[in-house]
Amino acid sequence: MADFPYLEPSTRSYDLGAYPITAQPTWGAADIRFKHGNSPVLPPLDLAFELITDFEADLIETHWLDHGIQTRFHLPQITFLGNSNSGGPAPLSFLWLYIAAPVFTSRVGGLKDVTVQLECVG
Repeated sequence: MADFPYLEPSTRSYDLGAYPITAQPTWGAADIRFKHGNSPVLPPLDLAFELITDFEADLIETHWLDHGIQTRFHLPQITFLGNSNSGGPAPLSFLWLYIAAPVFTSRVGGLKDVTVQLECVG
């Protein structure tokens, strides 16, 4: 299992997730809510790599072609570099999957922008 390429994203976005809760309507004014776990379900992690070289974009493309949406992998520590939360949206030991293929956008000067959307699988 190869880790994601050792590249620092320009931006990363995620939220803190939501607890698995279902609401049951009642005759009164408020619903009854049932909590089905003690930790939140992690939402997707969006990574953007802006103005990277063809070589760096090829690393991401090769990783995608080798893993697709079915093979789990680790994210390197550089992925969360500069994040004030001490481990990013999930510990480094967590495994990740691609949600969809990365999106490549060509820019002037032979540079590229790449966006990647991942989901944590624990």
